[in-house]
Amino acid sequence: MTLNPANNKLYVGGGNGQVAILSGTTNKRVGSVAMQGSDPVTQILLNPGSGQVYVFTASSITLVDGITDAAMQRLTIPQITFAAAAYNPALNQLDITQV
Repeated sequence: MTLNPANNKLYVGGGNGQVAILSGTTNKRVGSVAMQGSDPVTQILLNPGSGQVYVFTASSITLVDGITDAAMQRLTIPQITFAAAAYNPALNQLDITQV
């Protein structure tokens, strides 16, 4: 789960490959984004500079546009499981650890 303070939206991952988007103002669901496949969402990170949201499942990363809330790009890496990730704003990069 992550909050985008610029637009006050909360991105919440689900076990069915979906990300629910909630308004922090109204506390209501305002949208959703489907991930590739039905793997559970394991982690969600925000790039505060661009507003883009990175959504991780066991073997894929989906980049979500923080303005339109649409999936922009998907990266699937077969036979690799992501263990953890962090966004480094100083370098504008994702640091990813795999199992």
